[in-house]
Amino acid sequence: MTELLRVENINKSYVSGSAWGGIKTQVLKNINFAFNKGESYGLLGPSGCGKSTLARLILALEKPDSGKIFIEGQDIFSLNSKELKQLRKKVQPVFQDPYASLNPRMTIEEVLSEPFIIHEEKPVNTVLKKLLSQVGLAETSLEKYPHEFSGGQRQRIAIARALTLNPKLIVADEPLSSLDVSVQAQILNLFADIKEEYGLSLVFISHDFALSKFLCTRVVVMDKGTIAEEGPAENVILHPQSTAAQTLLKAVLPLGIQGGGNV
Repeated sequence: MTELLRVENINKSYVSGSAWGGIKTQVLKNINFAFNKGESYGLLGPSGCGKSTLARLILALEKPDSGKIFIEGQDIFSLNSKELKQLRKKVQPVFQDPYASLNPRMTIEEVLSEPFIIHEEKPVNTVLKKLLSQVGLAETSLEKYPHEFSGGQRQRIAIARALTLNPKLIVADEPLSSLDVSVQAQILNLFADIKEEYGLSLVFISHDFALSKFLCTRVVVMDKGTIAEEGPAENVILHPQSTAAQTLLKAVLPLGIQGGGNV
């Protein structure tokens, strides 16, 4: 199999307060992992453990203090602006809040056309309609505005937007957490379907072991900016070895669903 993403010795800190008397907090500490094309990789952990910061680094929205991230062998932090623009066609985000991630002043046609325009490609109406159909929305949605849709429908639109440029990797940062439980299942199934149809790789960020077990082939459990445990999803979720994984599992799964091991 061909390696898609490699994260090497990533460290990231933020400074709060003034530039002269601020407090430096390290949020990622020596993060290392890699996965292959076609895999779904779960980043699991409680709020504040560094998952979303790592997502922003993978998307090249921020830079680390030290370390490297490679996508298809390219060191993304060594790219010039033109090369980085091309990289963004390969790596697309789906954010947590479907209400904030869509411009309320744009029609859905404009939302889906924007990635094509940014990359100097001409949006084709039939392609936009096909994208909507693939995420389970009617073609007439193109004429509407985000406020005319429910949260689950908006997240479907966000997924369609992420697919516009036929990416190789989607980074989904807690994409289900703001949705009702019944809608979560629908969106989770949609991620599984598009992964299969497009041959995508997926970074799925969550605090929920059950959702990750359904979608992910491998998982990383993060705790206070470090990797507490990493391995095949079923092994880690059903038989967690680290205290962090055991604690997270107990917090999100009913007793009857928890696996064996050291839980």
